[in-house]
Amino acid sequence: REIERLAGEVAHRLGTLDLLVVHRVGHIRPGEPIVLVAAMAAHRGHAFDAVRLLMDYLKTDAPLWKMETGPDGARWIEPTDHDHARRARAEETA
Repeated sequence: REIERLAGEVAHRLGTLDLLVVHRVGHIRPGEPIVLVAAMAAHRGHAFDAVRLLMDYLKTDAPLWKMETGPDGARWIEPTDHDHARRARAEETA
């Protein structure tokens, strides 16, 4: 529901006609596709901006529990300062 809310917020803010979000869940191996975001808009710039902003929202705001498993075991992944800064830049340009 939160991903739908975020998509609706981005669509309203940027005037896109529709947004599609597909985010995989479960065990995903390195290099496998995880997320698809597509936008339909009257102008390509609005579509690009909407995809960029929504991708950043997915990274920072969506309630996705991301666990990474490596040689030292499993750990939870949280958004980084870089992720938040990128989202702020996307919001400024959107």
